[in-house]
Amino acid sequence: MVLGLALAGAGCGESDEDKYKEEFPPLSRELFGLGKDVGRSIKGASNSTNEQLAADFDNYAEQLGQVQQEIDELQPPDDLAEDQEELVSSIGDVQGALEDIAKAASQGDAQAARRATLDLIQSSEDLRSSRSKLSDAVREL
Repeated sequence: MVLGLALAGAGCGESDEDKYKEEFPPLSRELFGLGKDVGRSIKGASNSTNEQLAADFDNYAEQLGQVQQEIDELQPPDDLAEDQEELVSSIGDVQGALEDIAKAASQGDAQAARRATLDLIQSSEDLRSSRSKLSDAVREL
């Protein structure tokens, strides 16, 4: 009887899909919010000092790295593993562009900042696409 109860209890846990469906959306929303913050900083860049821009973009890169790590640590269902890897890679590309902007700002290099911003725009589009694709797939679970 005790063995039967133990086995029955073991089957009552959350499935991997349910757990992923619960864990991924808050991280997706965090990515979205961070993207909005970065966009506001880019639009307001002309009103900020180079030091402030460097600090802001370093901070964004750090925050993004934390989200990337949290997403990478999730255990996706097998059919979403490739989509998650694509998202993690896209996040890394955006993080690199943010770091490049911060470095350019700290050096007062406007040309490097423009190049890094163009890289950020491209990598952000890839990130949005990857995040959207995975978010849609998670809603279908």
